[in-house]
Amino acid sequence: MALALFKERRMSIRKQLTGLLPGKLVDARGKTLNAEPVDVSEHGLGIVTQSRLEEGEELYLVLNKERSVRLKVIWSSEDFSKNDLTRYGLECSGDINLEEIFIQYMCLK
Repeated sequence: MALALFKERRMSIRKQLTGLLPGKLVDARGKTLNAEPVDVSEHGLGIVTQSRLEEGEELYLVLNKERSVRLKVIWSSEDFSKNDLTRYGLECSGDINLEEIFIQYMCLK
C-alpha cells in the first residue's frame, strides 16, 4: 500500500506564539471566541478552540476600537494533544501582515 504524500501549502514560515492574542477573536455576530493561538505567518494564524467553525466562516481579530483584522477559516483538523479541541487555519485578507502585528504586541515566543 502506497502512502499518500502530504502537499505543503504554506506560503511563508510559521512562527510560534506565546499563547496570547493581541486582541479578541470574534465571529461575524460579534461573539468572542475562546481560542488559543498556536502559530502565525505573514498571512495566516493557527488556533485551537472548542468552538466549531466552518470552512469559509469569517472571524475578526479586534485589536482596538478602530482596528480589526478579517480572517477566514480555510482548514481544520483534530488537535490530538488536547481533548475536545480542533485546530483551525485562518487566512488574513488584504495587505495586512499578521506576523508584524503579533511582533508589535509582543506575542511571539
